[in-house]
Amino acid sequence: MSKTIKIVLIVLVILACSAGIFFWVLIKSVEPEIPEPISDVPVTYKIGWWSYQNQIKVESLQTELIYEKLNLFNSKAVIQYTIDGSISYKNGWRPYIKSVFISERWSAPPVNFEGNLADISVMPIVGVERDDEYKGEEIRYSINVQDYLSSGGWGMNRYKIQSQLEEALIEIRQGK
Repeated sequence: MSKTIKIVLIVLVILACSAGIFFWVLIKSVEPEIPEPISDVPVTYKIGWWSYQNQIKVESLQTELIYEKLNLFNSKAVIQYTIDGSISYKNGWRPYIKSVFISERWSAPPVNFEGNLADISVMPIVGVERDDEYKGEEIRYSINVQDYLSSGGWGMNRYKIQSQLEEALIEIRQGK
């Protein structure tokens, strides 16, 4: 191989590497900074041994999109669930909300990426702690839970959120 061909190949490799670095920097510069979800209690996505769920009541469920700048480089939003209700348990064992269970699934496969519908279940999980002064009275609770919410494809994505009998419906649009 001649010296000229070697030089041309080296120059082409350097140009290809430079182009790759340029495009990587370009993509990183347009990627949005998605805020970290903040919650009052831990979030779990795994079912567990929840022995104290019998006396929990969910009385209201509100949703708010905290961040929803969806585009070609981002398919994640941040949603906040606000759940209000009451709990009670037997004498001597004070109940509290120790975590929240979230389950998500797409209801049906999307058709041409339009009309995606997801079912989301959000359920507070009750824990108890020993308290001899607690006499089984009802305790009010209100919790805020934030989580990532992914779009299912281009266009409108709908989410039906449920916590016991309370429901909310939200929509987000995934643009290009």
